[in-house]
Amino acid sequence: MNLDFSALYVLWATDFFQKNEILLLCFGVIILLLLVIMIVVSINKTRRLKTLQQLNEVAEESNQLKNAFIANMTHEIRTPLNAINGFTDLLLDKTIDDKLKEDFPGMIQENIGKLTDLLNTMIELSSLVCSTEKLPISSADIFVICHQEIDLLKEANTKHDVTIKLENEEETCLVWTHPLYLALVLKNLLNNAVKFTDKGEVRLSYHLDMDGKELLITVTDEGIGISPDKQEWVFERFTKVDSFKPGTGLGLYICRIIITRLGGTIHVDPEYKNGCRIVISLPQG
Repeated sequence: MNLDFSALYVLWATDFFQKNEILLLCFGVIILLLLVIMIVVSINKTRRLKTLQQLNEVAEESNQLKNAFIANMTHEIRTPLNAINGFTDLLLDKTIDDKLKEDFPGMIQENIGKLTDLLNTMIELSSLVCSTEKLPISSADIFVICHQEIDLLKEANTKHDVTIKLENEEETCLVWTHPLYLALVLKNLLNNAVKFTDKGEVRLSYHLDMDGKELLITVTDEGIGISPDKQEWVFERFTKVDSFKPGTGLGLYICRIIITRLGGTIHVDPEYKNGCRIVISLPQG
């Protein structure tokens, strides 16, 4: 008797699959689920690796910025300190005629002022960069804020060929802002305008739009201006339009942080060609 084993196997397999169809279906579903789980785990692992890589890149960039900041600040602090030490030594030198020493106290005082401004800038910057939340705002008279900053700048200005003025008439104009931080922004912008203007006008102006929903502030000068390719670059940290001019390269960077945290924008007007015009837009209401 010859047995056809292949035929018997087919019969057995057919009978087995018919009797265990549900079991095999369940087994197939389990295999499919395992494959899906493996794919999801692989994707999550890839995402975690990418996230870790991004975090490492951010940490490395942050470390580089920190080192650059420390190096820059060390240089900026050393300059006035060296001047103070140098002029102090000259004052104490009895071999130098007293008439030659008359200007030294003023020079020492000037460098102490630079050092104080630098330290104040560092304090302001450290308090601003530690958060991205919006600054608290309250009702304030924009005319009073602008008028005070213009008066302070006029008192400090030593350039006789530079005229400083507020273009708005004396009139109460209440706006929503952070008065102290907005005053700091205006101080930085006005000081920059005078610094880069040897002859001409520095003008500050503001106005509310028709609906009273936006406050526009402009600081305009007739100085050296900013080339189109650098009009965004100047708002980055440690940037200087003129490397020979004194300064930390942080003024406009701080201005943008403050205005951003007030919910507004700040930029260089690309259409103005007679110097530089900085435009600030702050939402109201």
